Amino acid sequence: MVHVITFDTLAYANKLKNAGMEHKLAETQAEVQAELLASLMDDQLATKQDIKDLRKEVHSEIKGIRHEMIAELLAMESRLLVKLGGITVTGIGLLATLFTILHTH
Repeated sequence: MVHVITFDTLAYANKLKNAGMEHKLAETQAEVQAELLASLMDDQLATKQDIKDLRKEVHSEIKGIRHEMIAELLAMESRLLVKLGGITVTGIGLLATLFTILHTH
């Protein structure tokens, strides 16, 4: 559903004339205001559909980033487990060596 904002140039021009503005100038001012408003509506303002599309795009981006973060966290977890395993094996090896050295003396 498209909503159209109307600008009543006649009413605007009449208000300007009633305020003392010259007839031709008031009409020109009303036309310029109407053109400016139409231009802003076409080029600058987001519609509800624009916002819906942007939400979908942002949601998709967030979902992609979430998947990337999960993949990176899983990769980090794997690297940490390997390092922890290496540390554990090294520690057990050192304890065994110390135990052997201390037991033989």
